[in-house]
Amino acid sequence: MTPISPLLTERSKVEAGFTLVEMLVVLAIIGLVAAAGLALRPQNAGTLGRAKVGAKLAQALANAQAQASATGEPVKLSLRAADFSPGLSVSSPPGDADSVTLYPDGSTSGGVIALAGKPAWTLDWLTGALSRAR
Repeated sequence: MTPISPLLTERSKVEAGFTLVEMLVVLAIIGLVAAAGLALRPQNAGTLGRAKVGAKLAQALANAQAQASATGEPVKLSLRAADFSPGLSVSSPPGDADSVTLYPDGSTSGGVIALAGKPAWTLDWLTGALSRAR
C-alpha cells in the first residue's frame, strides 16, 4: 500500500495556479471597473472652460467694436482684464501682446489669441471676426 501523502503532494502540484476561466473573470471585472471610472469622470472640462473664455472674449470684442464705431476713435481692449483668463495673450499682432486694438471701420490689430500659451482663437485684422485657431 502506498502512503496517501505523496499522492496528495503530487496532486496539489498539478492543480496549483489559476485556471484560464478565473483569469478571464478577473480581467473582465477590471475592465468593468475601468469603464465605470472613465464614464464618471467629467468630460470636456477643459473645452468648456475654453468655450466660456471664448464667449467672454467675443462679447468684449463686440462691445469694444461698438464703442469704436460710436466714438470714431480706436479702442484698445486689454486681455489682462479681470473678466478673462489670466493666461490670455495675443501672439502675432504688431504692438502690445496684452491688448487688441479695434478701429471704427471694423478692422482690428488682428493676431492669434493664445490661452495658456496654446493658440486658441484667430482674430481677423480686416473683419474683426473671431474664430477658433486650427
